[in-house]
Amino acid sequence: MQLVGLPEGILHLEANELWRLLKQPTLIHIPGDRYPPLFISVLLHGNETSGWVAVRRLLREYRFQTLPRAISLFIGNVLAAKYGQRRLADQPDYNRIWQKDAKPISPEGAMAQAVVRTMAQRGVFACIDLHNNTGNNPLYSCLVRLDPQTQYLARLFSHTALYYSPQTAEPLLVNAFADLAPAVLLECGKPDQPAGAERAYELLRQVLHLEAIPPVLPADLTILQAIATIKIPPHIQFGFAEPASLPADLVFLPQIDRYNFGVIPQGTAIARLCRKLFLDQCLQVCDANQCDVSQQFFQIVQDRLVTTTDIQPAMLTLDPQIIRQDCFCYLMSSV
Repeated sequence: MQLVGLPEGILHLEANELWRLLKQPTLIHIPGDRYPPLFISVLLHGNETSGWVAVRRLLREYRFQTLPRAISLFIGNVLAAKYGQRRLADQPDYNRIWQKDAKPISPEGAMAQAVVRTMAQRGVFACIDLHNNTGNNPLYSCLVRLDPQTQYLARLFSHTALYYSPQTAEPLLVNAFADLAPAVLLECGKPDQPAGAERAYELLRQVLHLEAIPPVLPADLTILQAIATIKIPPHIQFGFAEPASLPADLVFLPQIDRYNFGVIPQGTAIARLCRKLFLDQCLQVCDANQCDVSQQFFQIVQDRLVTTTDIQPAMLTLDPQIIRQDCFCYLMSSV
């Protein structure tokens, strides 16, 4: 659904109330003094609410005046937001439906391609896709291009950025929009931590006032590249605490998410096997080409899953539902 202008009363609603007014994913075009519009995406995952908090605050400030630049606001999975879920059981992941060339295989995929076509016709100044995560992570951005303007946007948010290769990023919104304008995905920490929403609000406010995005490479931006994705096979039961009586096949280190954006040294036992398993039964570790690279990073020593080299993880989470719906973590290296 597309609208011109904000629906009456929308800025009074929390994320879990938006379904009452919108019913479905909605693209809202809000006029401003400058064009093309800034494209902002929120709630691709219904439990990631900091983006809506930041956008609602920004738009409330301009209730009685014209925006310095037009905004096209995409509000995503309002039904999942109603229940505080990443996605509902019968839904695809709304940040995995943005294939650029492939024929859409779902109504949601067709909707995503229609949004991109609409914005290609209207023009896009920049794309800001706002997210949260569930593990202990710093604020950081995700890039699929390394041009100066994209890096400039990333640095407005944080000193740290994560680069996705084109293959890894293919189904993400930020990748679909990178063909139209500088595009960044902002990871605003956990939804219950206000610092992420505050920082996102500040960035949006800054970008709205830019006449152009400077082609300047920031000197103090650390860029890491995602080199592998770790998933836990569906048949494996797992946990994050002892004792051995836990009904699990794998028991990971408690609070393993404290290693996010740090280093897990070579020889670290990150999990205990509660029954005999082979390495490929424990973890699925795939590179950008979907090749199995498990043995480059892990081995089984007696009843322990051990790192064979120093690894640098991102987005480690202790939330079983998120792990099942997305992944356990990414492995990174410096660009």
